[in-house]
Amino acid sequence: MYQRTPVLKLAAPVAVAAALVACAGGGGDAEPPPSTSPPTTQAASTEPRVFFVSPRDGDEVTSPVSFEFGAENLSVDPVVEPPVVTPGSIHFHVGYDTDCLPAGEVIPKADPWVHFGDGSSVYETQLDPGTYKLALQAGDGEHRTLEGEGYCDVITITVVEGDAEAGGDEASAGEPAAGE
Repeated sequence: MYQRTPVLKLAAPVAVAAALVACAGGGGDAEPPPSTSPPTTQAASTEPRVFFVSPRDGDEVTSPVSFEFGAENLSVDPVVEPPVVTPGSIHFHVGYDTDCLPAGEVIPKADPWVHFGDGSSVYETQLDPGTYKLALQAGDGEHRTLEGEGYCDVITITVVEGDAEAGGDEASAGEPAAGE
């Protein structure tokens, strides 16, 4: 029904973004404009959660589809051998046309799941045109699902025909080599 050809990418360093922000000030003595927003007294959430940075729920995309995953209040780390479960440490799994798994289950190392045991948070894959329900599931060092609502995020995307400008190789289905 669908074809996936993963290409793992390295995430861009946060330092580049920080440097751009630091350089944007211009170095003048002028004071920043006063804020028009009311002061916030609510603290940021300390609850752990995983989420799709991109694409977002309801997006219409062309193939290859680039995914980026995010995590708050969690450490995203590679799986080590022998497996070690470290509280607060997770790695990502994506399930195609499936729901979140119940807490405590081992996430299968087979379709419809793709594992990112190398700690990756970006992924590119070929998908045939159609609508896909995607589940981003956090797993511990033993690929077990965790207790709590924030450990899984589900979105639906629609892949549409793209323009034929890319050309080139026909991709074949497969799993990420580094993502066991």
